[in-house]
Amino acid sequence: MKKLLIIALFSGITLTACGVKGPLYFPENTPQEQQP
Repeated sequence: MKKLLIIALFSGITLTACGVKGPLYFPENTPQEQQP
């Protein structure tokens, strides 16, 4: 459970900070953002 929360927070921060690296690091979390 903690790991999921950390991943969610980390992905949120990464999406806000980079915007592009977020979906690159977490393609399963944001499939609608960027599909390869």
